[in-house]
Amino acid sequence: MASSTVLQDIEDKFLQCSICLDQLKEPKVLPCIHRYCKECLDSLLQRNNGIISCPDCREEHLVPNEGVDGFKTDFNIKNITEFIQLQDSLKNKPLQMCIGCAKKQVITTYCFKCNDFLCQGCHDYHMTSTMFKDHRPHVIGLGEIESRNLTIEKLALFKEVPKCHMHSEKLSELCCKTCHYVPICMACGIFGRHKGHDLYEVNALAESERAGLVNKLSTLTRYKDSIYEMKES
Repeated sequence: MASSTVLQDIEDKFLQCSICLDQLKEPKVLPCIHRYCKECLDSLLQRNNGIISCPDCREEHLVPNEGVDGFKTDFNIKNITEFIQLQDSLKNKPLQMCIGCAKKQVITTYCFKCNDFLCQGCHDYHMTSTMFKDHRPHVIGLGEIESRNLTIEKLALFKEVPKCHMHSEKLSELCCKTCHYVPICMACGIFGRHKGHDLYEVNALAESERAGLVNKLSTLTRYKDSIYEMKES
């Protein structure tokens, strides 16, 4: 019981939005480094005409021209919350049925493009239909999830790389610190509106931020594993 309480405290501290008091969804980072759900920040923006006052520290921030979308997305926290949700959805539940087809077969895989579970028939259709060609790299078997071989790092590999906020057809290779870490393509950084700004390579910045979360992640994982072991014993 104590382990469960500590785990909840950790999730509340690092993974909870202090506005809606729910787990962070599409977490956006303000310049003061506090994180909130995108939808919650949108609600704040509608009431404050272009300025967001941080609910935690009360620091005021000008909103980028792109709106709340212009604030940096915390993909590390996003991956962690989705990792927990994905594993928890399979814990202590009866066999789930596929809702993507009329056959109502037992689920066997998960598609990160569809954000839903698939039965074997829907999985096979994903793998063969040209309509779902871009979904194929983002499908994972439930066996890997349930066996606990899925890590945060592996999960990130199944997720889509963010697109440039100006050119949706191009992958983001850089992020602009000057513009609140908005993701951009190489062309925007060299020739476009972000020329001369403080730019970072996406992979290098992600690695730097991941290192800063290692201690938090390892603590969270230890407590979560101990709870699973207590339930299974």
